[in-house]
Amino acid sequence: MLDQGGVSVGVPELSASVPRIAFVDDDPDLLAGLRRALRRLNLGWNDTYHSDPMVAVDAFREDPVDVAVLDMRMPGMNGAVLAGVLAAECPRTVSIILSGSTDFDLAISSINVGRIFRYLIKPCPTAVLVAAVNDALRAGSATAAETDPNGFAKAAIDHLSTGVIVLGTRGQILFTNQRAGSLLARGDGVLVGNTGICHASTTEDTRRLHSAIKAARDNKVPDALTLDTRYHGPLRVVVRPGEEAGGGSEPVVCLYLFADDDRPDVDPHLLRGIFGLTPSESRLAAALAGGLSLEAAARNEGWTLNSARSYLKVVFDKIGVSRQADLVRVILTSTGR
Repeated sequence: MLDQGGVSVGVPELSASVPRIAFVDDDPDLLAGLRRALRRLNLGWNDTYHSDPMVAVDAFREDPVDVAVLDMRMPGMNGAVLAGVLAAECPRTVSIILSGSTDFDLAISSINVGRIFRYLIKPCPTAVLVAAVNDALRAGSATAAETDPNGFAKAAIDHLSTGVIVLGTRGQILFTNQRAGSLLARGDGVLVGNTGICHASTTEDTRRLHSAIKAARDNKVPDALTLDTRYHGPLRVVVRPGEEAGGGSEPVVCLYLFADDDRPDVDPHLLRGIFGLTPSESRLAAALAGGLSLEAAARNEGWTLNSARSYLKVVFDKIGVSRQADLVRVILTSTGR
C-alpha cells in the first residue's frame, strides 16, 4: 500500500481480475499528465484514456470497464449524459464525475441520470482520485451499489450544510437534501404545500420566490433573495437554473438555502487552493461567506474600509462574480457548505 498525504492509494483486494479503469476528458494534456502520475504509482490497473466522449462511449459498449472517471464539461456529450448511457447500457460500470467548482448545479440536476458514485472537484489531487476509484471498485462489487446505484451521490449531497431543493417545471419538489428537509420542517421562511409546490411564509415573499423560479426556469436567469421568517431570522435563497442533463430529462430549478443561524465556517486556506486567492483575499472571502458584512470583516482584520473594498474587487475578478451575493453562493457551493 502506498500513502500520499494520509490517503491510502493501494490496490483494493477484490478478485484475481485486473481492475479496468477508464478516464475521459477532452483535455489531452491533462490525460497525459494523469497517465504519467498513475504509472509512477504502479497500481496494477488496466487503465485507458479517451479525449473524445463519443469515441469513449462506443468503446465502453464494446468492452465495459469497472470504473469510468468522466470530466463534466466536454463537447458533444457531458459527463452526466455519458454516465447515464453507462447506467443504461453498462450497468456494471461505476461512474465518477470530475467537475469544476461552477458545475454544482449540473451535478445536482443530473443526480438521477446515471450511476454516479462520487463527484470530485478539479483540480483533484492524484491520491484523492485514486482513493475514490478504489472506493468505487469496492462499491461496484457490493450488493448495495446494485440495489441503489444513486445512493452514494445522494448521501454525499446530504452531507452539505447548504439546503438544496430541486424543483420541476411546475415548481414541484423533486429532491431535497437533509439540510433543506430540516429547514422545510420549520414551516418558517420556505414551506411546501399539499400539492408539493414551494412557497414562502408571506404572500409577498411567495410572489417574489415564484417570480425568481419562473425567471430561472424560462429565461435561465439566476437570482438571490432574502425571505422573512417569523422565528428564525432571514433566510437567504439562491435560485438558479439547473442545466438539463440530457436524455429527455425535464428542466429543473435549483434552490440553495442559507439560514442566518447557520454561520458557515469556511476555511480560508481552502479558498486559496480553489480560487488562487492571496492570504488576505481568502480571509476576506471566508469572512463574507460566514455572514460578516464588509465593514465587520475590515474591522476584524484591522483594515480600512477602502482596503477591504480593494481586496473585494480583486476577489470578484478572480472568482468571476460582480455581486457579494454571488460571491457567497459560489464559495458556499464550491466548498460543500
